[in-house]
Amino acid sequence: MPGRHSGYELDPDAQSTVREAQDAARMVLSRPPYRRPSYRALTARDPLPPEGFVVTQAVPTTSDVRVVAGQRGVRYVVAFMNQTARDVSAISPDPTSTEVAVLPGAVFGAAGSFRPYGATYDVLIAVELLREPGPEPGWPAENAAIEAMISEALLRPGLPSPIGRERYLGPLPVGPFQG
Repeated sequence: MPGRHSGYELDPDAQSTVREAQDAARMVLSRPPYRRPSYRALTARDPLPPEGFVVTQAVPTTSDVRVVAGQRGVRYVVAFMNQTARDVSAISPDPTSTEVAVLPGAVFGAAGSFRPYGATYDVLIAVELLREPGPEPGWPAENAAIEAMISEALLRPGLPSPIGRERYLGPLPVGPFQG
């Protein structure tokens, strides 16, 4: 047909949905990199991530480990030692949000695990691997210091908001990384 560029055109509703998704992605990517830990809980039914993995779609995590550690059925807490994630709490409609988005394409390697004193779950430490050297992260380089930092965060006074915490529970959309 004259005037058409392809045989496929999106209907107006689909075009609006695509625009909204693009706008949301631009908003997330406009946030500065978050170079501190964030957390996601896994149940006993959720598969463990491989020792080296790449994130295949955005993963909602929380900056407050207590949000995930206090949920029923948690078997593992994955501690993402981030370099390129984005803190999206400021653009969330929830004023109590602690959400951090781990972005697709981020590559992580297992750095260790430990069980916090008195806990019924293990913490799996996953360090983000960069292709090029980057700025110093906001977390210590030694596993013992990371464990102490997480254990201290678990003991902070006050209660985290229970709003939306189920968002940070469940399997990770990851694939194996062979670098």
